[in-house]
Amino acid sequence: MFVSLRKHWRHLIPKRRGESLRQIRRFFDCVAALMARHLRDMALASIRSFVEFMDAYSGGDVDPSDSDGGATAAAGQRDEDVIVVPMLSLRLHCVQQKVEFLPSLEQTRDIIVNCLQVTMAL
Repeated sequence: MFVSLRKHWRHLIPKRRGESLRQIRRFFDCVAALMARHLRDMALASIRSFVEFMDAYSGGDVDPSDSDGGATAAAGQRDEDVIVVPMLSLRLHCVQQKVEFLPSLEQTRDIIVNCLQVTMAL
């Protein structure tokens, strides 16, 4: 991008040795500050989006408009109308009368935490 727009900043480059680089440094410092702010705004937007995504799962698959908490379906309402598409898929695996989650609950937690850490690292 800078190469294609160099006609707009080329005049800031000193023509001779010993001339000040002050203007070109200020220009690129300004560009760096704008880029950092833009990245920060993108990271915050990503976090907000992730929080909204997680909020969709805070109530499970219960219809919040039901006064009884979803114990009985409203007239004409199907279960499919209130079920939220899963964020993660877990499988149950039975081994000698012991039920295991695949991936394990610890691995699932690590996946979610890793998503947050990667987002925050931006």
